Amino acid sequence: VAGDHFQLFELWYHKLDPKNLGSIPAGPAASFLKKSGLNENILSRIWDISDPGGKGYLDKAGLFVALKLVALVQNGKEPSIANISFITSPPNMGEAPPHPPPPLSKSPGPPLVPAPPAPTTVNSAGVWTITPADRARYDQIFNSLGPEANKIHGNKVRGVMLNSKLSTDILGKIWDLADMDKDGNLDKVEFSIAMHLIYKVLENNPLPATLPQEMLSSARRAGVAGQGPVPAPLAPPSQTLLPDNNKLQSSGPPPAPWVVSAADKARYDVMFHNADIDKDGFVSGQEIKGVFLQSGLPQMVLAHIWNLCDMKQTGKLTSEQFALAMWLIQQKIAGVDPPSTLTPEMIPPTMRPKPTTEPPVVAKPTYSNPELQAVADEIEELNKDKLKLETDIQQKEASIRLKNNEIKNLQTELDTLSATLKQLENQKGAAQKRLDDLGQQKISLEQEYESVEDQIRREKEEVTLLSSSFVMLFLYFFFSCW
Repeated sequence: VAGDHFQLFELWYHKLDPKNLGSIPAGPAASFLKKSGLNENILSRIWDISDPGGKGYLDKAGLFVALKLVALVQNGKEPSIANISFITSPPNMGEAPPHPPPPLSKSPGPPLVPAPPAPTTVNSAGVWTITPADRARYDQIFNSLGPEANKIHGNKVRGVMLNSKLSTDILGKIWDLADMDKDGNLDKVEFSIAMHLIYKVLENNPLPATLPQEMLSSARRAGVAGQGPVPAPLAPPSQTLLPDNNKLQSSGPPPAPWVVSAADKARYDVMFHNADIDKDGFVSGQEIKGVFLQSGLPQMVLAHIWNLCDMKQTGKLTSEQFALAMWLIQQKIAGVDPPSTLTPEMIPPTMRPKPTTEPPVVAKPTYSNPELQAVADEIEELNKDKLKLETDIQQKEASIRLKNNEIKNLQTELDTLSATLKQLENQKGAAQKRLDDLGQQKISLEQEYESVEDQIRREKEEVTLLSSSFVMLFLYFFFSCW
């Protein structure tokens, strides 16, 4: 991932994780990435790729991936796992890189350290003296490493020092002694001191605790007229960039205008701002649930619109994705069904694929040593397998996120149906209670009706009896008058 910038990436990591806890919290990591000057949408994509498991922090590998993705964007490339192996310039993080420590980390394919010069017959007092012949050898090694401004960066010296097979502890002390101005670079005098210390330690001389004055003096006054064969180090195989087509932009029709007009976008931005409760630049399903339901559209239609707009299946929408969702809702209300997939003119402008450029063609490094070549070929195959596995993992994670989102939508629909069923059951209970009340009223009225009928029957009998008595009385009176 880091390539030639491994040392720089290491420095950034140790700056952000000074206690070597193995993780960088989201706050410091996000603040650091914002210094790159990239917009929040791009940084959000970079974070998703760097933290695929959603842990909420970055480990060392995650920070390396984030730095490489920042470098890709700053070099005009798409921030994706597929482009992670492209060679780019180091990322610009808006501030000077940290001061490099002694370069003691392992390096793939370092140059071979030259064999120590044949020991000369000198007394112990002059063992640390650098002769003109020694200085001549060291200067030629220095020149072979490609100095810049008469200095060599620690990255270039690292391989030579490590191949001496001395312990990293000893090499660290040698670096501290040689890098007198502590700038992370070695000039000719400092390089001569470092090489001479390595050779003398290889000859079983104890490493001095401080730089011997005789070594410093002899290194400064020694000329460059040394004679004899020079055991120059083998430079690492260079990766030559073949002629590329970086400037050849892909041709094609101009991008289609977005379906959401500027006026609609401004109106939806106000709604988005009001819905974004936590002000993180995104809205979740919970935050805009009320806005969606106000449309009156069925749950399945709203779920389909959400899936269309949540193109990365992150469970959140940006302001552009929210505007597109509201536009699709308005289209559905007007009678136009949402498509099965987004058309080119529907894709938000910041999420449209940018014109691609041909990546630089990197020549495969070759080694004269068959064993090294075999190891290099094996590493290349392993890197290909690793890239393929990472791509497969990203695809599977995207598929899992999609399935999880579908499950969430189905769960939401199930919850809605359950709530509706519960409401219907409550209505059924109320209706049954009303029916029971009406039944009781019916029984009461029937009883009252029977009581009234019985009273009427008794009164009729009484009337009949009175009528009979009246007739008898009339007849008696009539016959008495006769």
